[in-house]
Amino acid sequence: FCGMGTLGSDNGETPAQWWRVFTALFMHVGLAHLILNLLAQIRIGSDIENVAGPWKMALMYFLSGIGGNIFASLMDSFSFSCGASTSIYGLVGVHVVDVFQSWPLLENKRAAMIAICCEVFFTLFIGVL
Repeated sequence: FCGMGTLGSDNGETPAQWWRVFTALFMHVGLAHLILNLLAQIRIGSDIENVAGPWKMALMYFLSGIGGNIFASLMDSFSFSCGASTSIYGLVGVHVVDVFQSWPLLENKRAAMIAICCEVFFTLFIGVL
């Protein structure tokens, strides 16, 4: 998977392109893809950033993105990753955990569940497109 098994190998057989798991987070396949990712980041990321702070939010964002890209490439080594979708899926997971951990403190539980269901549906629906 992009030469991760032999980091830095220049033997001609292994591409040694380990940085692709990180740089894929900043590439997009078009303007619509970029706008939808930005909207999801603003919607989901702002809630998490208010609770966790900017540094923890950035750590969660990049770790979930890099981890998701590594997982995707291990599952299908001939596919490519482009965009911040893996990071957004990670943020959705963090948001779901946050809602369930703070469940007793929520004033409007139904609105929280509807918001979570919409986030999961739209990120999966757009990710399949």
